[in-house]
Amino acid sequence: MLRIFRIVLLGFLALVANAGAVGLMPTPVLNNAKISSDASFEQGTGRYFYVYTVTNPAGNSGEIWDFTIDVYDDIYANGMRNQTFGLTIPLGSNQVDFSVVLSNLMSVNATRSLPMPLQVIPFGQVVPPGWSGGLGIDSVAHFISGDDAPNIVPGTSLGGFQLYSYGVPTIRNVQIMPLWMHIVDDHDAVTDADRVAAGQIEQNIIFHTVSLGPSGVSYGSFAHWNQLRDDLVRAIQLGWIIDPTLASTLTSQLATARQSLDAKDFYTAKILLQPMLATISQSVPAQRTSEGYALVYLNVQSLINNTPNNQIEPKVSLTPKSSLLSIGGNQILTVTVIDLANGNVPLGGVPIRFKVDTGPNAGKVLGNTQTNLQGIATITDTSTLTGTDSIIATAYFYGGEVTYDDKGVVIWSGGPDLVVPFFSPPLLITKGGRKFYMSEETQNIGNVMAPASVTRYYISSVPILDVTTATVIGERSIPALQPGKSNSIHQRVFRMPKNLPVGTYYLAACADANNTVVELNENNNCSFSKIEGHQSFIVPVKRNNGGNEDDEDDDKCEDKDHHGDRDCSKGKEDWILGKPFGKSEEKRSEKR
Repeated sequence: MLRIFRIVLLGFLALVANAGAVGLMPTPVLNNAKISSDASFEQGTGRYFYVYTVTNPAGNSGEIWDFTIDVYDDIYANGMRNQTFGLTIPLGSNQVDFSVVLSNLMSVNATRSLPMPLQVIPFGQVVPPGWSGGLGIDSVAHFISGDDAPNIVPGTSLGGFQLYSYGVPTIRNVQIMPLWMHIVDDHDAVTDADRVAAGQIEQNIIFHTVSLGPSGVSYGSFAHWNQLRDDLVRAIQLGWIIDPTLASTLTSQLATARQSLDAKDFYTAKILLQPMLATISQSVPAQRTSEGYALVYLNVQSLINNTPNNQIEPKVSLTPKSSLLSIGGNQILTVTVIDLANGNVPLGGVPIRFKVDTGPNAGKVLGNTQTNLQGIATITDTSTLTGTDSIIATAYFYGGEVTYDDKGVVIWSGGPDLVVPFFSPPLLITKGGRKFYMSEETQNIGNVMAPASVTRYYISSVPILDVTTATVIGERSIPALQPGKSNSIHQRVFRMPKNLPVGTYYLAACADANNTVVELNENNNCSFSKIEGHQSFIVPVKRNNGGNEDDEDDDKCEDKDHHGDRDCSKGKEDWILGKPFGKSEEKRSEKR
C-alpha cells in the first residue's frame, strides 16, 4: 500500500505526546471497526454493485479518514481487465474515467525505481458528500475524506460508499485507517530512526478486516467454480454462514454439482446448482449475513447462466415416419431438432432442408427453412405421381460442415381421374349461328373422390383437335364425384359461333378444363383420349335431309320442347353425325 509519511511542524498545534510516542500526536486506537456490505446485480448494465457502511465503535480514539478495498487480480486470470465501460472514479468534484486514472497511475509507476505491478479489476465508485475515491498504486480502491468532510469519529457510522464493477463477488481484504500524522517541533531534528518508527506506527494502527468486492474470474469458468468453492469455505469460517445446517447443505450441493463439472457434464452441473440457489434463496437473516447471502446467491446464479453447455449432440426427428395419401393431397412434414447433450433442449435457428431422396419425385427439394425457438420446422409435400417417396430432412451445423438427418416415407397410392367416356356429336356439318344438341358424360374413374370441376367443349375445322387453339363453344360445372360416379347431360342445346362458315366441324369435350384437380392421369381428360381399362363406342348417325332446316324451325321446335309438347331430339332433321344418347349408349361397354 502506498504510504505517505506526514511530518508536520508543531506550529499552532497544541498536542501532548504520549510516553514513548513518535512525534507529538497521540497514537490513535482503532479496535473492532466494522465494514458491512451487500451486493446486487443490475441486469440492464451487467454490473455488480457493492454497498458499504463503515462503523467506528465507541471507545476508540482514532477517527477513520481512509479505507481501502483490495482490487488486485492476476493479469493472466483477470477476465474483467477490459471491462471498463461506464466506470468512473470521483476525484474531488470530478468524475474521471477509470481507464484515465489507471493510465495516469501507470505513468507515475513507470518512474519508480521499483515499479509495482498494476493488476487491477476495473471499478467505479460512489462516495458520500465530501469524500473522494481513488486507485492506489498497490492495487487498492481508496475511499478518502476530504478537507471539509468530517471523519468517521468513534461511536458513529457512515454509509453511501459503493464500488461497481463487472466482476462477480468474492471475499476481499479491507484496511481501515485512523487519522494520524507525525508531528514534530523541529523538522531538521527528525532522524531516520524517527521516520522508521513513524512508518511502523502507520502500519500498526491499521485495522484489517474483509468484505465483499469484485473479482476478475471469467463468468462460468473453472476458475469461477474454484473461487466459489474456496470462498464458501472461508465464508463459513468468517461467520457469514451462521447456521451449521445451512453451511453443510450448501457445501454438499456445490460438491455434487462440481462432480458433474469435473466429469465434463456441464449441463448436469448447472442443473445440480439449482437446489443450491433455492437453498440460499430460502434462507433467513438468522442463518446468514447479507455478505454470505450475496456471495452465494450471485455467484451461483452467474454459474448457472454462464457455465458453457456441453458440446451439442443434435437429434433430428422427422414425422410422420410413414403416411398414405392420394395424389394431389397435402402432407405436412415436421422436423424437430433437440440437443441430447444438454437436457433435450430444442435447438432453434437450425437450417433444415427437406428433399425427396428416392421415389417417383426423387431429387425434388421440398423446401429450405429453419427451426423456430421450439426447435420445429415444417413443410408441405404433394405429388402428381403415384409411388413411394423417401423423404430426408437434413439439419446443418457449423456452416454446413456437419449434418444430421432423419427419413420418412410418403406413399402416393391413388387419386381422382376425370374422363369423358361419352360425347355426342363428335362431328357436325353446320354453319355459324345454328343450334345443335349435345349429350356428354363426365366420369371419375379414379379411386379417390374428385372435387368439383369444369368440363369444356371445343370446336375445330381439323380432325386433330388442339384445345389450346380450338374455339370454345361452351362449358358446364361438374359436381364432386365419388370413385366410379359420373355426371351427364342429355340433348342440351348449344349454338354455333355466328361467324362460322358452312362446313364440317370436329367437336370435343375435356374434363377438368381448368386443371384444378390433381389426377392419376392428366392426359386422358378429353373425349378423343384413350382411356386405359375403358372403351367407348361412337356410332355415327345421319338424319334424313342432311341440313335444310332454318333457324326459325329450330326456334319453333325449341319452344315446343320448352312447353313439353314434344321432344325435339326425335324425328327432327339435324346436321349431326355421331352417337345419339340412349340407343347407341347400350352398345358402350367398360372393361376394368
